Amino acid sequence: MTTGASAVHGAFVQLSEGSFHYRYWSGTPTGRPPALLLHGGAASTEVWNRIAPALARTRPVYAMDLRGHGLSPRTPIGTYQLWRAADDVTEFITALSLQQPLIIGHSWGAAVALVQAAAAGTRHPAPGASALVLAEPPPTFTTPRVTESAEAAAELAGRPLDELSALCSVFFPDRDGTELRALCHGLHHTTPTVIRSYTTDAAEHPDLVPLIADARPPLLLMRSDPKVRSVIDTASWDRIHAYLPATGTMLHIPGADHDIHRSRPDAFLAAIQAFAASTSSPSHRERQPHEGGTNV
Repeated sequence: MTTGASAVHGAFVQLSEGSFHYRYWSGTPTGRPPALLLHGGAASTEVWNRIAPALARTRPVYAMDLRGHGLSPRTPIGTYQLWRAADDVTEFITALSLQQPLIIGHSWGAAVALVQAAAAGTRHPAPGASALVLAEPPPTFTTPRVTESAEAAAELAGRPLDELSALCSVFFPDRDGTELRALCHGLHHTTPTVIRSYTTDAAEHPDLVPLIADARPPLLLMRSDPKVRSVIDTASWDRIHAYLPATGTMLHIPGADHDIHRSRPDAFLAAIQAFAASTSSPSHRERQPHEGGTNV
């Protein structure tokens, strides 16, 4: 399959917990670090079908199915702690020899990316990222908004694709065919028990916000529009600002729902590209944290 200037390929890599599925997009070589995309809960690599080809115009792009999702292994219930999924990411980076990747995570995947970045050089010698993009990471997995969303996904998970297609077209009338197929793929290739387990197991980190101060690479944290749907409330947003390192940036995307990469793909891409360009500048580490987003 070819999309624009990049071709997408599917493959598997053997990690400690089994054979993990990933996709990669080969675009024009520019010498820039590869990007690694981490999907949210009840999703798969399919959610990046629009974002990945655009990123591949300037760098190699990889997206992995996290444990229990897509075509990757379903590990035993009770093994979906964020640190375990983060270890999968670390092994993946090492196995594929990804040199200082730009790691982009959404929702549960953003929480996994944050834990992986905070653990680099502490829990074990973890390969470092060149930069980190966290889109809508839940500050905690214990809030009603998070648990209710996970339970709604669990009610649909594991159903046949044709049944999901009919249901999702009714539940999500604003999504086009590409988005509906990605949504159905993610739900079909996981189970209710996996979704409930990753939500419960992630709650072992009752407060993820302090980890932001431990993230070593330059960091961009994106929040969707709370008037539409965001898992980051105002109090948590203010706390994040207090923990943000000097190389961190906070960005609010007006009009976006929780799935920023779907609801505002142009703004999502523009923010990543501007951030990636700024992190390649030697002066980046002198920049102060700031908020913005109204003009992206």
